[in-house]
Amino acid sequence: MARWLIAMLAWLAGVAIQLQQAELAAPVWVFGGAVLGVLTLVVPAIHSSVRQRRLPEGTSLVLMALGVLLLAWAATSWRAGVRVAQVLPDAWGGQEVAVEGRIDSLPERRADTWRMDVQVRRYNGQSVQADQPQRIMLFWRVDDARQPVITAGQVWLWRVRLQRPVGVSNPGGFDQALWLFERGVRATGSVRPRAQAPVLLRGPAGWLDGGVDRLRQRMREALVREVG
Repeated sequence: MARWLIAMLAWLAGVAIQLQQAELAAPVWVFGGAVLGVLTLVVPAIHSSVRQRRLPEGTSLVLMALGVLLLAWAATSWRAGVRVAQVLPDAWGGQEVAVEGRIDSLPERRADTWRMDVQVRRYNGQSVQADQPQRIMLFWRVDDARQPVITAGQVWLWRVRLQRPVGVSNPGGFDQALWLFERGVRATGSVRPRAQAPVLLRGPAGWLDGGVDRLRQRMREALVREVG
């Protein structure tokens, strides 16, 4: 039990150390940290195999904690690097782009506008690239007379206009760009139905395809009906 607790605390410490960095570490340092973390974790096993006896318990715990910390730091740095690399192309600024994607998380309606996170599959008919935003936030203004049924897990084809997230400069104020980054959202945009009517390509494929979010959505709708 103590080993699991120490490992968990070491992992949290590794994540916390990375989050305090002002800049991302170079890929070579991230790779080196991961390799060193793995080597540190296997030292007790190697020592037991070669010397035919175990390391002292205190030394073993220190090595385990150090290895877990390094792996947590490297994993967090790698994930942050992958996310930072996803940038909206300059050529798309002010242009309308065809986006095929799956509604992810819980879509939210305010007045006549839906806000939803979308996991992108294709841009302009081409598979999404590693350096393009994988996850975007869309705002879709709908007409009550032609209200589509919007649920998590649906795959749609929209015509949208995208932009990069813009932060605020006021210290201590709400930073929308940081909030979006934490959610994995690397671009925001609005649906342009006049350019091309949105097309529902398919509904949710099963429970694993947004099932929890659809359940949450039904519960929210029931609460709205009852409470008003």
